Amino acid sequence: MDSRLTFSGLLALLVLLAGCQTVKTTKNQSAAQESYVTLHYKNIPETDIEAYLEVEKFWKPIHEKRIAEGRMRSWFLYKVKTSDDQPLPYNYVTANVYPSLAEGKGDKVTSQDFIDVYGKSYMETQGKAMFQQTGRVNHIVREDIIKPVSVGLYTPGKMRRVNFIKVKEGAKSDFLHTRTNFIEPIFSQMVHDPESNRSGWFLSAFVESDTENAGYDFMTHDIFTDRASLESPGTGKDYTAMAFPTMSKQDRQAEWQRMGQMKTSTRRELWEVLECSLTNQNRNGIWTFQDNIFQPHAVDQTTNLKVYSGDHFVVIHMKNGEVTHTHAGSVHAEAGKTTETIYANSERKDAIIGKAFTFSMDFRLTHFIQSGRLPDNNREWVETWQRATKQSPNTMGLEGTWIRDTDNPNRKMIKFIQDKTWVWIVVDMANGRITNALGGQYQCNGRRYSEIPTFHFNTPRQVGSKFEAELVKADETLELEITRNNGGKVSKRIESWRPMSWDER
Repeated sequence: MDSRLTFSGLLALLVLLAGCQTVKTTKNQSAAQESYVTLHYKNIPETDIEAYLEVEKFWKPIHEKRIAEGRMRSWFLYKVKTSDDQPLPYNYVTANVYPSLAEGKGDKVTSQDFIDVYGKSYMETQGKAMFQQTGRVNHIVREDIIKPVSVGLYTPGKMRRVNFIKVKEGAKSDFLHTRTNFIEPIFSQMVHDPESNRSGWFLSAFVESDTENAGYDFMTHDIFTDRASLESPGTGKDYTAMAFPTMSKQDRQAEWQRMGQMKTSTRRELWEVLECSLTNQNRNGIWTFQDNIFQPHAVDQTTNLKVYSGDHFVVIHMKNGEVTHTHAGSVHAEAGKTTETIYANSERKDAIIGKAFTFSMDFRLTHFIQSGRLPDNNREWVETWQRATKQSPNTMGLEGTWIRDTDNPNRKMIKFIQDKTWVWIVVDMANGRITNALGGQYQCNGRRYSEIPTFHFNTPRQVGSKFEAELVKADETLELEITRNNGGKVSKRIESWRPMSWDER
């Protein structure tokens, strides 16, 4: 490339450079939305890997801008594990998830995108060098487009076992029916089992490729939270029997055989997420501070937790199962910055209520790094939070932040539900004081819902006591039917929660 080329001239390279864009479907909040994924398979020589990863880091803020504007849904950079036993013509893959096939094919990056992110001065100097580096190292060997067709069990884990499947002639419809009605319920049992190493699964259909024969009709992703989960042993449980308890063992085996006769697995690959750009909802979950460990079933642990749940968060410090401090509020992300505003606090001195903390968030699926400056003294601070629990898809609609009234009109109960973990806090909305809190693990089997508290704030007697109810509704509202038996007299009541809003203060 001519070094005298201007920034506007560099934009002519964008057709070539489009391979640095990628995507994939998001979490359950967008699971029902139609998506198309463009996959770019890349062969990066060992000598160019460092320069190539610099290029992807340069493009990442551009992906995030397009995601924020609704032009893309997400972006992933995968490293593909290769071996002498399974040589592959590529060692990296990027994926771009688009809202439609037309938007994916018509996706354009403009000069204004780069100016908005980096500024014109940068783009005419360092930016020009990065464009040249992109053209030199971004070796795309193939482009495929796939369409996710079953994503209800999707979670954005770090490790993917990718299966390429070829279906026998005329069997595609039957294959899809069996996958969604027989295989998916089995995987659902596995994904929702806290003891299982698998955190997600989804199925995609092949749409088109720039090669003559892509060699597959469908692709599945077995998703694992991290490498340790991938390498951990199985549970030994019969998930097929758990999914179909009334089906005989012989019939279950016959169904597996029928599935096997429809298809062949052309190859299996291991993909590791190195970088990603996601919607804000993907921060949802339970996180521990630094090297703290969260043991969901322990009742005497000491740790620091942070729960992100939609547009809300709660921070919990506990010692020996007793909460020593908690605060909660709203979270908002815009233009690459995240702002948390505190509306509730357990301390008697409520100096932090109403304060907003703005920081950068470097999100890496298994952990994220917050960095910024404190509003009081401008002191720089950096925090690392690790994902504390196995991610689980929100198939029942339970996950979110909910609020309900109490007998005192000023006191509200706010409940955070994420990844098989729940926390509720009682807040005096008049002054933001948190007076009580309780949290632990929940199970939901069909309509049977149960909780066992493992940590508390001013509610010690409830720790370890099991709460059971029937799930009546979980969409616009969360409704649980509670049955009481008092000396043979049975009574029922509905506990109703509505979506949380701090406007109720």
